[in-house]
Amino acid sequence: MAKKPKSRTLMVRLISMAMTGYFRTVMRPRAHRPLSMLKYDPIGTHTPNSLRGRSPNSGHD
Repeated sequence: MAKKPKSRTLMVRLISMAMTGYFRTVMRPRAHRPLSMLKYDPIGTHTPNSLRGRSPNSGHD
């Protein structure tokens, strides 16, 4: 049986660089460049950058 084709999108986890444990999950296209964005961290006191990382439960290889 043929392998299932890879999906066109990835579920990624954006983690706070303030190390507060706050994160967001977003979908991004597989062919797109890695994400780095400024978002408000409600736990922290300022708006740090967020780092891109794969969501551990995304189910993709």
